[in-house]
Amino acid sequence: MSGYAYREPRIGEKFTGWIDAAVAAKKIRADIKTAKQHGVIPNDVKVSVRSDRFAGGQSVDVRLTGWNPEAVWYNDEIHGYQKTTAAKQVEIAVEAIRSAYNRDASDSMVDYFDVTYYGVTEWDVYPWSAS
Repeated sequence: MSGYAYREPRIGEKFTGWIDAAVAAKKIRADIKTAKQHGVIPNDVKVSVRSDRFAGGQSVDVRLTGWNPEAVWYNDEIHGYQKTTAAKQVEIAVEAIRSAYNRDASDSMVDYFDVTYYGVTEWDVYPWSAS
């Protein structure tokens, strides 16, 4: 067989089929609350979950705040600003929760996008504020 082979879709562990972004956001908020209760996400991290619908899709974006810039960023003399290990761990845990309800069969190599919802998980703390 010749031609381009599309990759297998990434399917979240809680994906059961298409879900509206607002419903996904509500479930994500509940999962984040549970993760905080179990100590997976520190209680001092504030998590904002927002959904949006637009032509061509929908999104669920997660913003993390509550930590000083110094707790999120450090300045590596060679590579510039880098996230601290603790900040990366929080971001990875929250991203796993955000993507749990998603299915992503996108393939950017051929400009093909097929997701239940788009979105990002990121810190809303800027590195240039760090000392």
